[in-house]
Amino acid sequence: MRNTNQLPWISPYTILSLLIGLTIIFLGANFILHPHAGAAGYGLSVTSTDADAFLLAKGVRDIASGVVTLCLVAFASKRAVALFLLSMTIVPIGDAIIVATTGGAPAYAVPMHVITALVMLVLSLLMLRSSPFTPAG
Repeated sequence: MRNTNQLPWISPYTILSLLIGLTIIFLGANFILHPHAGAAGYGLSVTSTDADAFLLAKGVRDIASGVVTLCLVAFASKRAVALFLLSMTIVPIGDAIIVATTGGAPAYAVPMHVITALVMLVLSLLMLRSSPFTPAG
């Protein structure tokens, strides 16, 4: 039985949080299986194989972030999920800055990262607003 502070399985918050986690896992797997295609989807053109180890590392970290997201949705409170998503909003903001300041990025790349950050920000703030603060103790 789920704790009353946890996300209900059937709720927009749960579904969107799960989609975020699964998407991050998918993107990480893409970086591992197709590093250069993953970089292109991210918004960077990588033609040298010298960067492959970094692309693989990014893939592993994306998968880990997605798994943590799924675990929090399954086992943690709504507030914990919201705070995690809010803190992870730093990632797409940083991604947008990296892509914007690197020459040759496709037109879709910066808006894609900014929209991702906005979705995560709005979702986390709505979740925080709907979950009362109860100090741990």
